[in-house]
Amino acid sequence: MNRNEIKVGDRVSSKSYGVFTCIEEKKKTGHCVIRFDTGYTNEVLTSDAIKGKVKDPLYPSVSGVGFIGSGEYISHLSLNKPTSEYTAWLNMLKRCYYASDGNRLKGCRSYDNVLVCEQWLNFQEFAAWYSPRREVFDKHGIIRPALDKDILMVSGKQKVYSADTCCLVPVEINCAVIGIENNQTGILKQNAGYYTRFRGKRIPGVFETIEETIAVRKAVKQDYLISLATKYQEVIEPRVYDKLCSWFEVDLKSHLPNVYLEHHLLQCLKVESTTDSLPPLHKYKQVFVH
Repeated sequence: MNRNEIKVGDRVSSKSYGVFTCIEEKKKTGHCVIRFDTGYTNEVLTSDAIKGKVKDPLYPSVSGVGFIGSGEYISHLSLNKPTSEYTAWLNMLKRCYYASDGNRLKGCRSYDNVLVCEQWLNFQEFAAWYSPRREVFDKHGIIRPALDKDILMVSGKQKVYSADTCCLVPVEINCAVIGIENNQTGILKQNAGYYTRFRGKRIPGVFETIEETIAVRKAVKQDYLISLATKYQEVIEPRVYDKLCSWFEVDLKSHLPNVYLEHHLLQCLKVESTTDSLPPLHKYKQVFVH
């Protein structure tokens, strides 16, 4: 092809966005209409088309899968200042997918089986979900909320980043739920029975069985999650608040006596309970329901 012209039907390689086809010439204005292989169509300067200096917002330029898309959300405020929406989106993709150079965020082997939903591969779709939620945190002075995919996840299903499975939470909550389902760690055996620790502190009491010990540990964890949900109730979504307040609900109903069930349910409903009526932790084993 002549470097000084482009004709209808010509196929040209852009510098960074794949191949496009010229579908219309507009010689009077010095423009032409091009269509990329992604289907994106645009009118550009003919001189730019000839040089390949054209962009396709639908081209998967981020980690081989993500694309900027067409819409109101921008990726950068200036050359070296990405928007908060773009930073969150980029980090999400880098956790789940290898970039063209084979690099990935450090320590992301645990994300080998995690996917990003098709809608969120489009930056515009992700930003439309993320932006209003981020504004709530900014208004309350909470910086860098975490994009969490685990709190709302349904057990046994594929881990995926999506509007249904993700939420923004303070880092304190995000860290609190890491490994929260692991109930074997922190249980130790001594001559008199079993004891356990949570968040670096020993839970008072020695228990006869592992089952008792695990149940008490879950109860302590549940109280901690309820306290975090209450602390951040103004910024987290109602569905996140509900999940945190009922994380171990089924297990507690199965293993704890009614007096403890009432205590936990009252906390979920934000009703003051008479704590004096509850046995201290060291008496758990005396009232345990077998």
